[in-house]
Amino acid sequence: MIFAFFSFPMERSIITIMLILLAGLILKDIYKPLKFKLWPVALCVLVFTSGIFWMRYIGGCQAKEVRISKDISNMNISWFATIDDSSTPLYLFRGLKKYEINDTNGALCDFKLACKANPNHHYSLVAAAQTLINMNRKEEAVPYLEKYTKLLNKQELK
Repeated sequence: MIFAFFSFPMERSIITIMLILLAGLILKDIYKPLKFKLWPVALCVLVFTSGIFWMRYIGGCQAKEVRISKDISNMNISWFATIDDSSTPLYLFRGLKKYEINDTNGALCDFKLACKANPNHHYSLVAAAQTLINMNRKEEAVPYLEKYTKLLNKQELK
């Protein structure tokens, strides 16, 4: 259940669907021998898993839309798209689009938001650091580079 609720939204949505189906099968066989009514609990679990699936689906659809979007003037990122902190933050994509049109201040804000949404995302850390370096604000880039180096060292130890 934990994996289904917090894994990648679109890539692993089948796990959430399987969880809903298994909850239905469990309800079918276990309901009769119990002394208390199980259907309210099962209904709550079913509604909760369906809601999580729907939020993750909306976030995944928005992620796809942001990645392929050419126009960033109306590129809004909803709460649904940032629910999963293990995937690539959409702020990174928006920041890269802003960087392409030479809006470095806007790009830097988005890169910082991406680092906040997922503090261990390598690309976000590097993008924020590189933007700060290009803006001649090297002292501010140091924490991002240090964090990136620590993450690389942790991966090498594994």
